[in-house]
Amino acid sequence: MKRGRPLLEVQDLRVYFPGKTRARPIRAVDGVSFTLHKGETLGLVGE
Repeated sequence: MKRGRPLLEVQDLRVYFPGKTRARPIRAVDGVSFTLHKGETLGLVGE
């Protein structure tokens, strides 16, 4: 299958939320990278 250019490319994604005490942030996503091409599917599961 010919891949060609990606439809979506994410590199080093980081998402943080403030903690209850604000002393330390909560890491929801830390350093995630992925590439999606036509016809591919990505599933993301979390708590």
